[in-house]
Amino acid sequence: MIHIKRTEKDHCLQLSSYLSYDRLLNDQLQTRCPDQPIDPHTYWRDLQTWQSSHSSRIYTILKDQLVLGTISLSHISLEDKTAKCGYWLASPYWGQGYGKKAFGQVLLKARTLGLKSLTGSIDKSNHASIRLWTGKGASLETDTERVYPKLSL
Repeated sequence: MIHIKRTEKDHCLQLSSYLSYDRLLNDQLQTRCPDQPIDPHTYWRDLQTWQSSHSSRIYTILKDQLVLGTISLSHISLEDKTAKCGYWLASPYWGQGYGKKAFGQVLLKARTLGLKSLTGSIDKSNHASIRLWTGKGASLETDTERVYPKLSL
């Protein structure tokens, strides 16, 4: 069963490993695998800092207890009732519907917070992610490299 849970320190060993060694994931994120593995404790600290500085909530995507990736609500504005949504899954879990299920769950979290609109930023080549948003009714704006979905909740 797929579920999302606020990221905990013990999730960071697997999350940091994916970001250190998953070349397909790094290609999709337009980053490169680091020369040295990402330290899980440093990753946890950086997540905490990022959450605070970006008004965010980061969730781990889990299949039962197996860590698959993350999904987040960031730049949360309770005043404007808006946020941004971003996510990633380790490449062995692509194409199995896990992102779709996690996205549905984060939409419920956003509604619980009273949010009315979510936006994102997607590389134009990421057709699965574009389908994920449009499948929920998002409108799309584009530039030469990216697609910017906007979803009313």
